[in-house]
Amino acid sequence: MKKKVKTIWETDNYNEIEPHYLNRKLKTSHTKTLKEQIRYKDLGSSVPIILNEKNMIIDGHHRFKARKELGLNIFYVNHHGLVEEDIIMLNVNRSEWSTLEAGEFYNSLYGETDDEQYKDYPKWIEFYKNHMKHDKVSMNIGLSLLANDRHEAPTKAFKAGALKIGNYEQACEIATFMNKSFRYTHGKSGEALSRALWFIWRIENFESDKFIKLMEKKSSRFKDLPTLNKVEWWIEFIENEILDYTVMTKWRKFNHISDGWLTFFYKKTIKSKDKDKEENEKLIVNIG
Repeated sequence: MKKKVKTIWETDNYNEIEPHYLNRKLKTSHTKTLKEQIRYKDLGSSVPIILNEKNMIIDGHHRFKARKELGLNIFYVNHHGLVEEDIIMLNVNRSEWSTLEAGEFYNSLYGETDDEQYKDYPKWIEFYKNHMKHDKVSMNIGLSLLANDRHEAPTKAFKAGALKIGNYEQACEIATFMNKSFRYTHGKSGEALSRALWFIWRIENFESDKFIKLMEKKSSRFKDLPTLNKVEWWIEFIENEILDYTVMTKWRKFNHISDGWLTFFYKKTIKSKDKDKEENEKLIVNIG
């Protein structure tokens, strides 16, 4: 049986509608695209914006702005009982909801609601500003570091408001090490190289300061290299072209075991089915 659920209202009074203060930042480019689409064919009544009982926009900020700038009437539906968290449900799976926007939203939401679910987002904002915003650590790698998960980036969980930070101090330490390394790679800073550096950092007796000095000394060897998205290739390159075992003194014993011990150990590690080990422990190299 058919029945009418919601009434679509129309108004030319923009002042009676209030944009929600927690909504993601509006993109000028997206508003411009909407205006062009509306000029071509106005489907305003087919895609009304959603307001709560306080006439706050819960969904449709870009559409509201586009129609307001064009001087067109606003079509909307009132949905009583909608709160801040409902913005998530209406935006989180849309392509225009970026990881950064989601993080900023949940950070604001935690400040407003003090909800334990979002308690890690202020730390994420701090991590982003200190290690990603002006540096080379990517969003994907940054989230993996924070979640202490080397196997996959928890982007989906992050956008759904389910970020769980594993070891914040360790994540900052590794991100700092990566960014220092990237200073000497002639622009090479992709995910594969990041994961190779992460693997090397985790090996027992790793001396990051000496490694960075080697990267600086041999920086020219990164010049004109192809950008390869293979972790194993970068492991082998670093082993053959960067490492100097007379400098990396604590690693000298491993080089006596095998000239290719680092690559061998990486292959052995990725083939291992045991993913239940504590990720924050240093790896113990045991090549027999």
